Amino acid sequence: MPFLLTPNQLTSAELLEATRSSLGLLATSAAQANRMVSILLNLDNSGLESWLNSQPMPDVFALFEAHKASGESLNASLVIVANLVKDSGLPAQYTEVDVRPFQEKLAAQGRQVTIVDGKFTVSALPSS
Repeated sequence: MPFLLTPNQLTSAELLEATRSSLGLLATSAAQANRMVSILLNLDNSGLESWLNSQPMPDVFALFEAHKASGESLNASLVIVANLVKDSGLPAQYTEVDVRPFQEKLAAQGRQVTIVDGKFTVSALPSS
């Protein structure tokens, strides 16, 4: 005899599947946001300096602010959706957007960005 779901069980199953799908999409978006910053962090000093200086300075600052703001919102959404999935008894794995300031990420690599005469300069952190 086939297993039949009641209309309410079927609706709940459909909602759970949509929620799991949403978690996957949000997690993919978080990974892409992290990848975008990694592209910059993977540049050597001269490459990063060249790219930063090829953009209008206000746009560079706006880009980093937008990454932080959208990352924080995305992370909040990830937590909410992941909790819904976990509450159903299913695993919910994801990676959040790294919203640390770009300078902090560079410092973790032993580098810094400064502005000298209206231009970005990328260099090694001074030895302490």
